[in-house]
Amino acid sequence: ALILEQTAPKPPKKKQQKKASDIPVKVRGLDNALVKMSRCCNPVPGDQIIGYVTRGMGVAVHRIDCPNIRHILDAFDRSPEDAERASRLIDVVWTTESLDSHRTYPVNIRIIARDRFNLLAEISAAIAEEQVSVQAAHISSARDISANLLVTVEIENQQQYDRLVGRIKAIDSVVSVSRGHN
Repeated sequence: ALILEQTAPKPPKKKQQKKASDIPVKVRGLDNALVKMSRCCNPVPGDQIIGYVTRGMGVAVHRIDCPNIRHILDAFDRSPEDAERASRLIDVVWTTESLDSHRTYPVNIRIIARDRFNLLAEISAAIAEEQVSVQAAHISSARDISANLLVTVEIENQQQYDRLVGRIKAIDSVVSVSRGHN
């Protein structure tokens, strides 16, 4: 007989406001600024980053290629609203400790491949070889025999991300691997 174990759902975690010292980023010109990592692009140490001064929420750290930041930087016709948004961009840098830390950050990886038997197992093995934890995965197959995967993994820094992408790209039938955005 097959017995399935059911566990009780975990109680929701209370959102904790991170202290400035918890985030390995310094805001140039400001000491002890409230800093948060943006979930739209999930920056990791080693990424090129920029800060955006939010209203009442401190400085949000984005990757420089985040679509939300690109929209601000690429606006040629500066309306008063665009000019105001651009004025809220601020220089931020990773602390020297950030690259040596073993803290992890969620990163979305979008994988497109020709669907085939054992593809998911090989991608899972590549992730395991890099000793990266999977937070979430969404997998779909299209009629054109392509497989689309969006995997959220816990990454320590840009170097680990690059190694993982290299391992995934080396898998036969993988067409593209890119950083996903929320």
